[in-house]
Amino acid sequence: MVDAIARRPPMDRAHLGVYAVETSSGRVLVSRQADHEFTPASTLKLLLSSAALETLGPQFRFETQLYARGDIAGGRLNGDLILVGGGDPVLASADLSDAAAVVSVAGITSIGGSLLADQTLFDGRRWGPDWPWDGTPFYYEAPIAALSIDESTVPVIFKPGLREGDRVAGELVPPSLGYTIRSLAVMAADTDEDPIRCSRRIGAAPILVVGRMPLGASAETSRCAVEDAGDHALRRLRFELTSAHISAGTKPVGPAPQNPPLDFIDQGPAPPPPIQNYAGSRLLWVHQSPPLIDLLHTMLTKSDNFIAEHILKMLAVKSLRQTGSFPGGATVEQRLAVRLGIDKDTIDIHDGSGLSPADRMTPRAFVTILQWTARQPFGEDLIAALPRAGIDGTLAYRLVGTDAAGRVHAKSGYMQHTIAFAGYADTLHHGRVAFAIMVDDATGDVVPYFDLEDEIVRDLVDLP
Repeated sequence: MVDAIARRPPMDRAHLGVYAVETSSGRVLVSRQADHEFTPASTLKLLLSSAALETLGPQFRFETQLYARGDIAGGRLNGDLILVGGGDPVLASADLSDAAAVVSVAGITSIGGSLLADQTLFDGRRWGPDWPWDGTPFYYEAPIAALSIDESTVPVIFKPGLREGDRVAGELVPPSLGYTIRSLAVMAADTDEDPIRCSRRIGAAPILVVGRMPLGASAETSRCAVEDAGDHALRRLRFELTSAHISAGTKPVGPAPQNPPLDFIDQGPAPPPPIQNYAGSRLLWVHQSPPLIDLLHTMLTKSDNFIAEHILKMLAVKSLRQTGSFPGGATVEQRLAVRLGIDKDTIDIHDGSGLSPADRMTPRAFVTILQWTARQPFGEDLIAALPRAGIDGTLAYRLVGTDAAGRVHAKSGYMQHTIAFAGYADTLHHGRVAFAIMVDDATGDVVPYFDLEDEIVRDLVDLP
Protein backbone atom coordinates (compact mmCIF):
# COMPACT_ATOMS: atom_id res chain seq x y z
CA MET A 1 0.00 0.00 0.00
CA VAL A 2 2.46 2.65 1.21
CA ASP A 3 5.38 1.44 -0.90
CA ALA A 4 3.23 1.65 -4.03
CA ILE A 5 2.22 5.23 -3.17
CA ALA A 6 5.89 6.09 -2.56
CA ARG A 7 6.64 5.10 -6.15
CA ARG A 8 3.90 7.27 -7.66
CA PRO A 9 4.59 10.81 -8.88
CA PRO A 10 5.23 13.23 -7.31
CA MET A 11 5.94 11.20 -4.15
CA ASP A 12 8.65 9.31 -6.03
CA ARG A 13 10.90 12.38 -5.89
CA ALA A 14 10.32 12.97 -2.17
CA HIS A 15 11.06 11.03 1.02
CA LEU A 16 8.10 9.32 2.70
CA GLY A 17 8.00 7.90 6.21
CA VAL A 18 4.95 6.14 7.68
CA TYR A 19 4.35 4.28 10.91
CA ALA A 20 1.02 3.06 12.31
CA VAL A 21 0.17 0.77 15.23
CA GLU A 22 -2.91 -0.43 17.06
CA THR A 23 -3.01 1.54 20.30
CA SER A 24 -4.50 -1.38 22.25
CA SER A 25 -2.05 -4.10 21.22
CA GLY A 26 0.93 -2.26 19.77
CA ARG A 27 0.64 -4.34 16.62
CA VAL A 28 2.43 -2.63 13.74
CA LEU A 29 0.16 -2.15 10.73
CA VAL A 30 2.37 -0.02 8.48
CA SER A 31 6.06 0.79 8.60
CA ARG A 32 8.16 2.64 6.05
CA GLN A 33 11.29 4.59 6.98
CA ALA A 34 9.91 4.74 10.51
CA ASP A 35 13.28 5.58 12.02
CA HIS A 36 14.32 8.26 9.53
CA GLU A 37 14.28 11.84 10.78
CA PHE A 38 11.86 14.26 9.15
CA THR A 39 10.88 17.89 9.66
CA PRO A 40 7.65 17.74 11.71
CA ALA A 41 6.34 21.27 11.05
CA SER A 42 3.12 21.86 13.05
CA THR A 43 2.70 18.20 14.01
CA LEU A 44 5.32 19.01 16.66
CA LYS A 45 2.43 20.56 18.61
CA LEU A 46 1.43 16.98 19.49
CA LEU A 47 4.59 16.49 21.55
CA LEU A 48 4.07 19.91 23.15
CA SER A 49 0.49 18.99 24.07
CA SER A 50 1.52 15.74 25.74
CA ALA A 51 4.37 17.38 27.66
CA ALA A 52 2.13 20.25 28.76
CA LEU A 53 -0.66 18.02 29.99
CA GLU A 54 1.78 15.95 32.03
CA THR A 55 3.73 18.95 33.39
CA LEU A 56 1.00 21.53 33.91
CA GLY A 57 -2.18 19.45 34.05
CA PRO A 58 -5.40 19.88 32.04
CA GLN A 59 -6.81 22.53 34.41
CA PHE A 60 -3.71 24.75 34.57
CA ARG A 61 -4.44 28.45 33.94
CA PHE A 62 -2.12 31.32 33.10
CA GLU A 63 -2.55 34.29 35.43
CA THR A 64 -2.13 38.04 34.86
CA GLN A 65 -2.07 40.45 37.80
CA LEU A 66 -2.36 44.21 38.31
CA TYR A 67 -0.79 45.84 41.38
CA ALA A 68 -1.17 49.37 42.78
CA ARG A 69 2.10 50.42 44.39
CA GLY A 70 1.80 53.40 46.72
CA ASP A 71 -0.86 54.87 48.97
CA ILE A 72 -4.27 56.01 47.71
CA ALA A 73 -5.56 59.33 48.99
CA GLY A 74 -8.43 61.40 47.66
CA GLY A 75 -8.76 59.19 44.57
CA ARG A 76 -5.07 59.60 43.69
CA LEU A 77 -2.63 56.68 43.62
CA ASN A 78 0.66 58.14 44.78
CA GLY A 79 2.65 55.54 42.95
CA ASP A 80 2.48 53.20 39.97
CA LEU A 81 0.26 50.57 38.43
CA ILE A 82 2.21 47.41 37.59
CA LEU A 83 0.80 44.92 35.09
CA VAL A 84 2.46 41.55 35.72
CA GLY A 85 2.54 39.15 32.79
CA GLY A 86 1.95 35.49 33.52
CA GLY A 87 2.51 34.22 29.98
CA ASP A 88 -1.20 34.18 29.05
CA PRO A 89 -1.33 33.71 25.25
CA VAL A 90 -5.00 34.67 24.96
CA LEU A 91 -5.14 37.79 27.12
CA ALA A 92 -7.26 40.29 25.16
CA SER A 93 -7.99 44.00 25.01
CA ALA A 94 -11.39 43.36 26.59
CA ASP A 95 -9.63 41.88 29.62
CA LEU A 96 -7.71 45.12 30.15
CA SER A 97 -11.00 46.98 29.92
CA ASP A 98 -12.14 44.86 32.87
CA ALA A 99 -8.91 45.72 34.67
CA ALA A 100 -9.55 49.44 34.19
CA ALA A 101 -13.07 49.02 35.60
CA VAL A 102 -11.61 47.38 38.71
CA VAL A 103 -9.19 50.31 39.14
CA SER A 104 -12.18 52.65 39.01
CA VAL A 105 -14.10 50.58 41.57
CA ALA A 106 -11.06 50.84 43.86
CA GLY A 107 -11.68 54.59 43.93
CA ILE A 108 -8.64 55.57 41.88
CA THR A 109 -9.22 58.49 39.51
CA SER A 110 -5.60 59.46 38.86
CA ILE A 111 -2.21 57.79 38.98
CA GLY A 112 0.64 60.00 40.11
CA GLY A 113 3.31 57.66 38.80
CA SER A 114 3.10 55.63 35.62
CA LEU A 115 2.11 52.29 34.17
CA LEU A 116 4.76 49.58 34.28
CA ALA A 117 4.99 46.13 32.73
CA ASP A 118 6.55 43.20 34.56
CA GLN A 119 7.70 40.67 31.95
CA THR A 120 10.22 38.79 34.08
CA LEU A 121 8.52 35.38 33.93
CA PHE A 122 9.89 34.72 30.42
CA ASP A 123 13.19 35.63 28.82
CA GLY A 124 13.39 38.31 26.14
CA ARG A 125 13.75 36.09 23.09
CA ARG A 126 10.76 36.97 20.94
CA TRP A 127 11.20 34.52 18.07
CA GLY A 128 12.23 30.87 18.01
CA PRO A 129 15.52 29.49 16.74
CA ASP A 130 15.86 29.56 12.95
CA TRP A 131 12.44 31.10 12.38
CA PRO A 132 12.30 32.89 9.00
CA TRP A 133 13.14 36.55 9.62
CA ASP A 134 10.71 37.72 6.93
CA GLY A 135 7.79 36.16 8.83
CA THR A 136 8.10 38.45 11.86
CA PRO A 137 5.51 41.01 10.65
CA PHE A 138 2.82 38.31 10.43
CA TYR A 139 0.48 37.02 13.12
CA TYR A 140 1.93 33.49 12.95
CA GLU A 141 5.35 34.78 14.06
CA ALA A 142 4.18 37.47 16.48
CA PRO A 143 6.65 38.13 19.34
CA ILE A 144 6.49 35.81 22.33
CA ALA A 145 6.56 37.51 25.75
CA ALA A 146 5.35 37.05 29.31
CA LEU A 147 2.94 39.96 28.78
CA SER A 148 0.97 40.30 25.56
CA ILE A 149 -2.55 41.03 24.38
CA ASP A 150 -4.46 40.07 21.25
CA GLU A 151 -1.68 37.62 20.36
CA SER A 152 0.74 40.56 19.94
CA THR A 153 -1.12 41.91 16.93
CA VAL A 154 -3.10 44.95 15.83
CA PRO A 155 -5.91 44.81 13.24
CA VAL A 156 -5.32 46.59 9.93
CA ILE A 157 -7.87 47.22 7.18
CA PHE A 158 -6.73 46.94 3.56
CA LYS A 159 -8.98 49.18 1.41
CA PRO A 160 -8.74 48.58 -2.35
CA GLY A 161 -8.36 51.15 -5.10
CA LEU A 162 -10.42 51.12 -8.30
CA ARG A 163 -7.82 50.70 -11.05
CA GLU A 164 -4.58 48.85 -11.63
CA GLY A 165 -1.73 50.75 -10.04
CA ASP A 166 -3.94 52.60 -7.54
CA ARG A 167 -2.55 52.72 -4.03
CA VAL A 168 -4.22 50.43 -1.46
CA ALA A 169 -5.17 52.29 1.71
CA GLY A 170 -4.01 50.78 4.99
CA GLU A 171 -5.89 51.85 8.10
CA LEU A 172 -5.47 50.86 11.73
CA VAL A 173 -8.66 49.74 13.42
CA PRO A 174 -9.30 52.21 16.29
CA PRO A 175 -7.84 52.75 18.76
CA SER A 176 -4.50 53.30 17.03
CA LEU A 177 -2.65 53.26 20.39
CA GLY A 178 0.04 55.53 19.01
CA TYR A 179 0.99 53.24 16.13
CA THR A 180 1.42 54.59 12.61
CA ILE A 181 0.84 52.87 9.30
CA ARG A 182 2.02 53.48 5.76
CA SER A 183 0.89 51.66 2.63
CA LEU A 184 3.10 50.95 -0.37
CA ALA A 185 0.67 48.34 -1.75
CA VAL A 186 -1.04 48.76 -5.12
CA MET A 187 -3.91 47.24 -7.07
CA ALA A 188 -2.91 44.66 -9.69
CA ALA A 189 -4.36 42.07 -12.02
CA ASP A 190 -1.73 39.47 -11.05
CA THR A 191 -1.04 39.07 -7.33
CA ASP A 192 0.23 35.48 -7.13
CA GLU A 193 3.89 36.34 -6.58
CA ASP A 194 3.35 39.43 -4.41
CA PRO A 195 0.17 39.24 -2.29
CA ILE A 196 -0.81 42.14 -0.05
CA ARG A 197 0.60 41.78 3.45
CA CYS A 198 1.96 43.47 6.56
CA SER A 199 5.61 44.39 6.77
CA ARG A 200 7.88 45.99 9.32
CA ARG A 201 11.58 46.40 9.98
CA ILE A 202 12.75 44.62 13.12
CA GLY A 203 13.42 47.31 15.71
CA ALA A 204 10.92 49.72 14.17
CA ALA A 205 7.34 50.18 15.36
CA PRO A 206 5.65 51.66 12.22
CA ILE A 207 3.56 49.15 10.26
CA LEU A 208 3.88 48.92 6.50
CA VAL A 209 1.44 47.46 3.99
CA VAL A 210 3.18 46.06 0.91
CA GLY A 211 2.39 43.86 -2.07
CA ARG A 212 -0.53 43.77 -4.49
CA MET A 213 -4.26 43.52 -3.99
CA PRO A 214 -6.38 41.91 -6.75
CA LEU A 215 -8.65 44.09 -8.85
CA GLY A 216 -12.25 43.89 -7.69
CA ALA A 217 -11.34 42.81 -4.18
CA SER A 218 -13.30 44.00 -1.17
CA ALA A 219 -11.81 45.56 1.92
CA GLU A 220 -10.26 43.02 4.24
CA THR A 221 -8.87 43.02 7.75
CA SER A 222 -5.56 41.45 8.64
CA ARG A 223 -3.72 41.15 11.93
CA CYS A 224 -0.20 42.60 11.90
CA ALA A 225 2.39 41.73 14.54
CA VAL A 226 3.62 44.45 16.88
CA GLU A 227 7.25 45.11 17.69
CA ASP A 228 7.11 45.05 21.50
CA ALA A 229 4.38 42.94 23.13
CA GLY A 230 4.69 44.43 26.62
CA ASP A 231 4.64 48.00 25.34
CA HIS A 232 1.57 47.14 23.27
CA ALA A 233 -0.23 45.85 26.39
CA LEU A 234 0.62 48.99 28.36
CA ARG A 235 -0.63 51.23 25.55
CA ARG A 236 -3.93 49.40 25.63
CA LEU A 237 -4.18 49.59 29.41
CA ARG A 238 -3.56 53.36 29.28
CA PHE A 239 -6.30 53.70 26.66
CA GLU A 240 -8.76 51.70 28.78
CA LEU A 241 -7.93 53.76 31.88
CA THR A 242 -8.47 56.99 29.95
CA SER A 243 -11.80 55.64 28.71
CA ALA A 244 -12.74 55.02 32.36
CA HIS A 245 -11.78 58.65 33.17
CA ILE A 246 -8.61 57.66 35.01
CA SER A 247 -5.51 59.71 34.23
CA ALA A 248 -1.98 58.35 34.51
CA GLY A 249 1.42 60.01 34.50
CA THR A 250 4.45 58.97 32.48
CA LYS A 251 7.22 59.02 35.11
CA PRO A 252 7.30 56.11 37.57
CA VAL A 253 7.55 56.85 41.26
CA GLY A 254 9.17 53.55 42.21
CA PRO A 255 11.72 51.26 40.54
CA ALA A 256 10.84 49.66 37.23
CA PRO A 257 10.76 45.84 36.96
CA GLN A 258 14.05 44.32 35.83
CA ASN A 259 12.65 43.05 32.55
CA PRO A 260 14.90 40.89 30.37
CA PRO A 261 16.67 42.51 27.42
CA LEU A 262 14.95 41.81 24.13
CA ASP A 263 16.11 38.81 22.10
CA PHE A 264 18.47 37.35 24.73
CA ILE A 265 18.09 33.83 26.10
CA ASP A 266 17.88 33.53 29.87
CA GLN A 267 17.76 30.15 31.62
CA GLY A 268 18.33 31.55 35.10
CA PRO A 269 16.06 30.90 38.07
CA ALA A 270 12.38 31.77 37.64
CA PRO A 271 11.35 35.00 39.39
CA PRO A 272 9.63 34.77 42.77
CA PRO A 273 5.83 35.16 42.90
CA PRO A 274 4.78 38.76 42.20
CA ILE A 275 3.38 39.19 45.69
CA GLN A 276 6.97 38.90 46.98
CA ASN A 277 8.31 41.44 44.51
CA TYR A 278 5.57 43.92 45.31
CA ALA A 279 5.21 43.45 49.06
CA GLY A 280 3.05 46.19 50.48
CA SER A 281 1.38 46.83 47.14
CA ARG A 282 -2.32 46.27 46.62
CA LEU A 283 -3.41 43.50 44.27
CA LEU A 284 -6.26 45.07 42.32
CA TRP A 285 -7.01 42.57 39.58
CA VAL A 286 -6.30 38.96 38.70
CA HIS A 287 -7.20 37.44 35.36
CA GLN A 288 -6.99 33.74 34.58
CA SER A 289 -6.86 32.17 31.15
CA PRO A 290 -9.14 29.30 30.12
CA PRO A 291 -7.86 25.91 31.35
CA LEU A 292 -4.96 24.35 29.46
CA ILE A 293 -7.09 21.69 27.78
CA ASP A 294 -9.25 24.44 26.22
CA LEU A 295 -6.14 26.32 25.09
CA LEU A 296 -4.85 23.13 23.50
CA HIS A 297 -8.12 22.69 21.63
CA THR A 298 -7.77 26.20 20.20
CA MET A 299 -4.08 25.68 19.46
CA LEU A 300 -4.56 22.35 17.71
CA THR A 301 -7.69 23.16 15.70
CA LYS A 302 -6.28 26.48 14.45
CA SER A 303 -2.60 25.46 14.51
CA ASP A 304 -1.93 28.52 16.65
CA ASN A 305 1.83 29.07 16.97
CA PHE A 306 1.45 31.89 19.49
CA ILE A 307 -0.34 29.72 22.03
CA ALA A 308 2.16 26.92 21.45
CA GLU A 309 5.23 28.97 22.27
CA HIS A 310 3.78 30.47 25.43
CA ILE A 311 2.94 26.98 26.67
CA LEU A 312 6.47 25.85 25.76
CA LYS A 313 8.10 28.60 27.81
CA MET A 314 5.81 27.87 30.75
CA LEU A 315 7.10 24.27 30.77
CA ALA A 316 10.53 25.59 31.72
CA VAL A 317 9.04 27.71 34.52
CA LYS A 318 7.03 24.89 36.07
CA SER A 319 9.26 21.89 35.44
CA LEU A 320 12.77 23.37 35.64
CA ARG A 321 12.02 26.39 37.86
CA GLN A 322 13.74 28.52 35.24
CA THR A 323 12.84 31.71 33.46
CA GLY A 324 10.64 30.66 30.54
CA SER A 325 12.68 30.09 27.39
CA PHE A 326 12.65 28.16 24.13
CA PRO A 327 15.56 25.87 25.09
CA GLY A 328 14.13 25.33 28.57
CA GLY A 329 10.76 24.22 27.21
CA ALA A 330 12.44 22.06 24.57
CA THR A 331 14.44 20.35 27.33
CA VAL A 332 11.21 19.36 29.10
CA GLU A 333 9.86 17.89 25.86
CA GLN A 334 13.08 16.01 25.13
CA ARG A 335 13.15 14.54 28.62
CA LEU A 336 9.64 13.20 28.15
CA ALA A 337 10.61 11.64 24.82
CA VAL A 338 13.69 9.96 26.30
CA ARG A 339 11.65 8.68 29.25
CA LEU A 340 9.34 7.00 26.74
CA GLY A 341 12.27 5.15 25.23
CA ILE A 342 12.89 7.40 22.24
CA ASP A 343 16.56 7.67 21.25
CA LYS A 344 17.62 11.24 22.09
CA ASP A 345 19.74 11.33 18.94
CA THR A 346 16.68 10.83 16.73
CA ILE A 347 14.89 14.00 17.84
CA ASP A 348 15.87 17.65 17.63
CA ILE A 349 13.52 20.17 19.22
CA HIS A 350 13.93 23.95 19.07
CA ASP A 351 10.43 25.31 19.65
CA GLY A 352 6.89 24.26 20.47
CA SER A 353 5.04 25.15 17.28
CA GLY A 354 7.23 23.43 14.70
CA LEU A 355 8.07 26.70 12.92
CA SER A 356 11.78 25.98 13.14
CA PRO A 357 13.10 24.14 10.07
CA ALA A 358 15.74 22.62 12.36
CA ASP A 359 13.19 20.52 14.29
CA ARG A 360 13.41 16.79 13.61
CA MET A 361 11.28 13.77 14.58
CA THR A 362 10.85 10.21 13.34
CA PRO A 363 7.51 8.59 12.55
CA ARG A 364 8.22 5.97 15.22
CA ALA A 365 8.88 8.67 17.84
CA PHE A 366 5.56 10.35 17.06
CA VAL A 367 3.63 7.12 17.37
CA THR A 368 5.41 6.26 20.63
CA ILE A 369 4.28 9.59 22.07
CA LEU A 370 0.75 9.14 20.75
CA GLN A 371 0.49 5.64 22.22
CA TRP A 372 1.68 6.84 25.62
CA THR A 373 -0.68 9.81 25.58
CA ALA A 374 -3.68 7.66 24.74
CA ARG A 375 -3.06 5.62 27.92
CA GLN A 376 -2.88 8.66 30.24
CA PRO A 377 -5.84 10.00 32.25
CA PHE A 378 -5.84 13.04 29.96
CA GLY A 379 -5.58 10.96 26.78
CA GLU A 380 -9.23 11.12 25.74
CA ASP A 381 -9.34 14.85 26.45
CA LEU A 382 -6.39 15.46 24.13
CA ILE A 383 -7.82 13.27 21.39
CA ALA A 384 -11.10 15.21 21.63
CA ALA A 385 -9.14 18.47 21.36
CA LEU A 386 -7.65 17.49 18.00
CA PRO A 387 -9.31 18.61 14.76
CA ARG A 388 -11.44 15.96 13.06
CA ALA A 389 -10.93 15.12 9.43
CA GLY A 390 -13.70 16.45 7.23
CA ILE A 391 -15.35 18.32 10.10
CA ASP A 392 -13.42 21.11 11.80
CA GLY A 393 -10.26 23.13 12.20
CA THR A 394 -7.36 22.72 9.81
CA LEU A 395 -8.78 19.33 8.74
CA ALA A 396 -12.26 20.58 7.83
CA TYR A 397 -11.65 20.00 4.12
CA ARG A 398 -9.50 16.89 4.39
CA LEU A 399 -10.91 13.41 3.65
CA VAL A 400 -14.45 14.71 3.13
CA GLY A 401 -16.88 12.01 1.97
CA THR A 402 -14.60 9.10 2.90
CA ASP A 403 -14.71 6.52 5.71
CA ALA A 404 -11.98 8.56 7.42
CA ALA A 405 -14.19 11.63 7.86
CA GLY A 406 -14.98 12.04 11.55
CA ARG A 407 -12.87 8.99 12.40
CA VAL A 408 -9.49 10.73 12.27
CA HIS A 409 -8.38 13.06 15.08
CA ALA A 410 -5.04 14.41 14.00
CA LYS A 411 -2.66 17.30 13.47
CA SER A 412 -1.42 18.34 10.06
CA GLY A 413 1.82 20.15 9.38
CA TYR A 414 3.19 22.05 6.43
CA MET A 415 6.13 24.25 5.56
CA GLN A 416 8.03 24.59 2.33
CA HIS A 417 9.05 21.13 1.08
CA THR A 418 7.64 19.45 4.21
CA ILE A 419 4.24 17.81 4.77
CA ALA A 420 3.22 15.84 7.84
CA PHE A 421 0.10 14.28 9.35
CA ALA A 422 -0.08 12.49 12.71
CA GLY A 423 -2.72 11.47 15.20
CA TYR A 424 -5.37 8.83 15.76
CA ALA A 425 -7.68 6.95 13.42
CA ASP A 426 -10.67 4.92 14.58
CA THR A 427 -10.41 2.26 11.90
CA LEU A 428 -13.04 -0.15 10.61
CA HIS A 429 -11.19 -3.33 11.59
CA HIS A 430 -8.26 -2.50 13.90
CA GLY A 431 -9.79 -0.22 16.51
CA ARG A 432 -7.93 2.95 17.34
CA VAL A 433 -4.66 3.35 15.48
CA ALA A 434 -1.87 5.85 16.16
CA PHE A 435 -0.16 6.95 12.97
CA ALA A 436 2.42 9.35 11.60
CA ILE A 437 2.96 10.24 7.94
CA MET A 438 5.94 12.46 7.15
CA VAL A 439 7.20 13.78 3.81
CA ASP A 440 10.40 15.71 3.17
CA ASP A 441 11.79 17.14 -0.08
CA ALA A 442 8.31 17.66 -1.49
CA THR A 443 9.04 19.87 -4.47
CA GLY A 444 6.63 21.43 -6.93
CA ASP A 445 2.88 21.68 -6.44
CA VAL A 446 1.99 20.54 -2.91
CA VAL A 447 -1.62 19.51 -3.64
CA PRO A 448 -0.74 16.07 -5.08
CA TYR A 449 1.30 15.31 -1.95
CA PHE A 450 -1.67 16.12 0.27
CA ASP A 451 -3.85 13.90 -1.93
CA LEU A 452 -1.45 10.96 -1.57
CA GLU A 453 -1.16 11.57 2.16
CA ASP A 454 -4.96 11.42 2.42
CA GLU A 455 -4.96 8.23 0.38
CA ILE A 456 -2.67 6.61 2.94
CA VAL A 457 -5.04 7.61 5.75
CA ARG A 458 -8.08 6.31 3.84
CA ASP A 459 -6.33 2.99 3.25
CA LEU A 460 -5.39 2.80 6.91
CA VAL A 461 -8.97 3.36 8.07
CA ASP A 462 -10.27 0.70 5.65
CA LEU A 463 -7.39 -1.76 6.18
CA PRO A 464 -8.79 -5.34 6.47
